[in-house]
Amino acid sequence: MLLQFLNVLVQVLVLKSHDLLHEEIVVTVYNMACVDFNRFYAEFLPHFVSSCEGLDANQRNILVSNFKVDKVSVLKGEQRFVAT
Repeated sequence: MLLQFLNVLVQVLVLKSHDLLHEEIVVTVYNMACVDFNRFYAEFLPHFVSSCEGLDANQRNILVSNFKVDKVSVLKGEQRFVAT
């Protein structure tokens, strides 16, 4: 169920359909993802990118490969994902 909510919220962010609530949605997505960042990175992001319309296979691969764990945060006991 969590992945379905994440999917809807990230789609709203990508489509900019609720820009008035942008900050609240970002905080909500972060709080949902931080429960298990490894799963968010390994499962959700690739699935989300693969379901995006208008991208070819090469673009999808580039997007997925550019999300990396922030190594400094991991050392501090946190995990963040950054696009490089």
